[in-house]
Amino acid sequence: MGKCKFNEAWRDKQAFCHWLKPVDNNVFEAFCTVCKKKNSAWYVKGVKALESHAKSSKHINSIKREESNSFHRRSVSTC
Repeated sequence: MGKCKFNEAWRDKQAFCHWLKPVDNNVFEAFCTVCKKKNSAWYVKGVKALESHAKSSKHINSIKREESNSFHRRSVSTC
């Protein structure tokens, strides 16, 4: 199974749009803005790997930490 390039359509999904970003100068990696993590494995495994990351305890705890450190609650917006 080979690598595939960053798929902008993934960012159209409500579950990913707030945290998934492409990596500058590397079309084979994605960046989670919540966990501050780059990952190329997401491309090999695709959307299922992104869904798994979104449900991971590290990601969920990072979201909770980000929300608790925020001075004001951000409203949930559509992407």
